[in-house]
Amino acid sequence: MNYADDNLIKYNTDLREVASKLVQKYQASGKLPENDKELLVSFYLTKASKTHAAIMLLCNSGYGMDAVWLGRTIFEMLVTMKYILADPTNERINQFTSHGWIFKKEIHGNLLQYNPQIKGFDGFNKKIEEIKENAKLAQEKYNYKAYSGWSYENMHAMAKEVGEENDFLTCYGIQSSFGHSLSTCTNEYVRKEGDKLIFDAGPNKNYVNFALTAAFSSYIKLCIEVDKFLSLGFEDEFIKLTSIPLPSI
Repeated sequence: MNYADDNLIKYNTDLREVASKLVQKYQASGKLPENDKELLVSFYLTKASKTHAAIMLLCNSGYGMDAVWLGRTIFEMLVTMKYILADPTNERINQFTSHGWIFKKEIHGNLLQYNPQIKGFDGFNKKIEEIKENAKLAQEKYNYKAYSGWSYENMHAMAKEVGEENDFLTCYGIQSSFGHSLSTCTNEYVRKEGDKLIFDAGPNKNYVNFALTAAFSSYIKLCIEVDKFLSLGFEDEFIKLTSIPLPSI
C-alpha cells in the first residue's frame, strides 16, 4: 500500500540526491573543519541527512506521526545553525559549545546520585573533576538559566530572528505535540466509534504528507545554508528544487 503522495516522495528523493552530492564533495575535499562554526555545520549536515532518511522510511511504511516529530529535529537544527552563523563574532558558537559542559555535569551528577558505585570505575573521578571545572567556567561566563538550554533566546525568538517564524507558528506546535504525546494527539491513536474503542496502532496515511512536506521545507533550507557557508557550488540545484509546488500544510 502507498501511504505517501508520490510527488512528495519524488521531491524528497530528488532533494536527497543533491544533498548527497553536497556531502560527498565536502568529504572528498579531505579538509578538517577550520573552526567551531564549520564543525557545527558539518555535524548538522550529517545529522539532518540521517534524520531525513529516517523520516522517509517511516512515511513509506505508514508511520507519519512518528516522522512528524523527527521533522522538528531538522527544523531546530536549521534555526540553531542560522542563528549562530548570523553572529559575526564567535560569541554564540562559544556559548553553544560551552553549554555541553553544563549538560555533562548534570548527567554525571545524576549518575553519581543514583549509581554511586561508578565512583570506583577507572578514570571516572578524574573525568568528573574535569567536567565540574569546565562547567563552572562556562556558567561563570555565560550565566546559563536552569532548564532553558544554551541560548538566552527560546526557539520562537531565534526562529523569528532568522526568518523562520512562519514554520515555527504553523508546524512546530504540531510536531511538538506528537513528540511530547500531548492530549491533542489522543484521537490519532485511541478513539471511540459507536460503542467500541478503536486502538489505531498500525500503519496509516495520517500525517504522512504533513511530515514529508515539513521535512522537505526544513532540510532544503538547511542544505542551502550549508552550501552557502562552505561554498560548495550547489546553490542552483537547490534553488531549482525550491520552485516545486508543495502542498499546503
